[in-house]
Amino acid sequence: MKSFSSGEIASICDVTPRTVIRWIGAGRLNAFKLPGRGNNRVNETDLFAFLTQNNMPIPADLAPVVEKACVIVTEDEYLSKHVKRIVRDANFVVSAFENGIEAGFEIALKKPLLVVLDADLECANPCHLRDHIKRSMDYAPEFIIFASDTQAARVAMTDASMSVLAKPFSLNEFAQTLEHKMHYLS
Repeated sequence: MKSFSSGEIASICDVTPRTVIRWIGAGRLNAFKLPGRGNNRVNETDLFAFLTQNNMPIPADLAPVVEKACVIVTEDEYLSKHVKRIVRDANFVVSAFENGIEAGFEIALKKPLLVVLDADLECANPCHLRDHIKRSMDYAPEFIIFASDTQAARVAMTDASMSVLAKPFSLNEFAQTLEHKMHYLS
């Protein structure tokens, strides 16, 4: 793990090294001392946390790498296989599940940008799921829903922000829908 000197932090924060030493002395910035001369060093994670807490700009080399995650929930093996391939080609890290419980744990853990849901699964209510995620986790992924014709119409009327594909659909249609969603995810 990389560590930073007081001078390097001063340069990043556009302050003097003395100001950084005061932050460390006041306990606002976690640091450790090097053996020998006792110079201060700050770990990368502590510096990132300090910058975030104080609403300071974060240099690109310190910003965490955010991977684009997608969770697919369907029992249909054919659908899962081909949707995974298309989503991976769009540079997403993909997790696929056959039931909502496992998928829910993954959504809570990874907070994916995209959820692809087969509404034909038992107890799969896309609008309820989206509202629960927003309410309990304070974030909102994009959704692409696969549904039978009657379900598709119901979901589309309830929420225009969810992309709904009526079964059966072509994989090309899914790829176009994903490309359209990518504009919102960028």
